[in-house]
Amino acid sequence: MKRDILVATAMNYLGAKELDHKHRELVDVYNTLEPVPRGYYVTPADPWCAIFVSACIKLAGLDKALPTECSCTEMLLAYKTNPKFGTVVKEADPKLANLERGDLVFYGKSGSPANTSEHVGIVTNVLPSSWDTIEGNWRNGVNIRQHISKSWDGIKAYVKPNYPDEAWEKEKAEAKAWVVQNEIIKGDENGIDWSQYINLERLAVILKRLCT
Repeated sequence: MKRDILVATAMNYLGAKELDHKHRELVDVYNTLEPVPRGYYVTPADPWCAIFVSACIKLAGLDKALPTECSCTEMLLAYKTNPKFGTVVKEADPKLANLERGDLVFYGKSGSPANTSEHVGIVTNVLPSSWDTIEGNWRNGVNIRQHISKSWDGIKAYVKPNYPDEAWEKEKAEAKAWVVQNEIIKGDENGIDWSQYINLERLAVILKRLCT
């Protein structure tokens, strides 16, 4: 799954340190984005948590499907203003957020404006009593952070990105339910064989049902 590819890509940089060759590689990858977000080419001196996430998205081949940014606030805003990118979950409890590997966590200082964020990480593991994120620019490098608390006011939002393969599966499921509900496609006593070949006669029947 695409979310697993993103996590695996991020894990390849675990242990990278600020200003080392892997950090500089992430900066270089970010600057290959087309177009570079807001026309700003980043440098190793820039805060780089969002750069890390964006570079991993690029390396995972997801930069045409998911937003990339060097600013956590702008990345969160992209998800909030474009539902096609994913779902923003506001619950402070990760259990309510139904966290999964590949989800994003946006952090911010307590009391800061709701639409701002100062840090972002990628969820790597979810257990009954804890969950982990991998984060760039945390403790001067790329490190794993373990979360024990069920809720923390430093978390601004959880984001569930619409990964391309998952979005397609969801669209297929919704389409199947719709055609059955509207009796456009009907099965027999054994149900509907969705792998069945549609010849012109069957297509004519489906179009008649759709239009009448």
